Amino acid sequence: PNKDLFRFKIDGDKYSWSKWSNNNEIQLTNLHYGKYKLIFQHKNKIRSEVISTKILHLKINPPWWETKWFFCLIIICIGLTIYLFNVRRLKKIKKRQKELEYKIYEATIEIKFQRDEIADQHKEITDSINYAKRIQSAILPSTELFNQKLKNSFVYYLPKDIVAGDFYWVEEKNNTILFAACDCTGHGVPGAMVSVICNNG
Repeated sequence: PNKDLFRFKIDGDKYSWSKWSNNNEIQLTNLHYGKYKLIFQHKNKIRSEVISTKILHLKINPPWWETKWFFCLIIICIGLTIYLFNVRRLKKIKKRQKELEYKIYEATIEIKFQRDEIADQHKEITDSINYAKRIQSAILPSTELFNQKLKNSFVYYLPKDIVAGDFYWVEEKNNTILFAACDCTGHGVPGAMVSVICNNG
């Protein structure tokens, strides 16, 4: 046995045979992960030819951070992170949307309330003005009086608003028919009030 010599080689063009040595232990360093063929040769000093050749198949596994399952885990983690981020973002958007919907709902109720209040006020004002129109119409001469005093006559009275500051007047004094078309300052309710005073005058 002390005459036995050994050498080895890793199969591949970039690896060469080691020197013949009586050391039967091998240390392999700086090998990248993958599959290898380790070729052993044995000879005796007395006989120079190779006595035996043995082939050992080796597989060096990659470190855990370079394995497929690790890359898959990283991809799953990234996907899960993106998914959770989107879920959280969607929750915030939905929450914000609900808040806005509630604010819009409150604003709509407030607008409806104000609209109803304005409508009620408008009705009250319109009713008052219509009542004022009745009073003003009672002061103005009737159509029958016009037809009696002025034959072939007509009245075209169209106020800008419901009541007006304009009024017409007819009266008979000493067999003389007096007629007036009067324009008072203002229009609407203030003009109508002035027209009543002027009519009395």
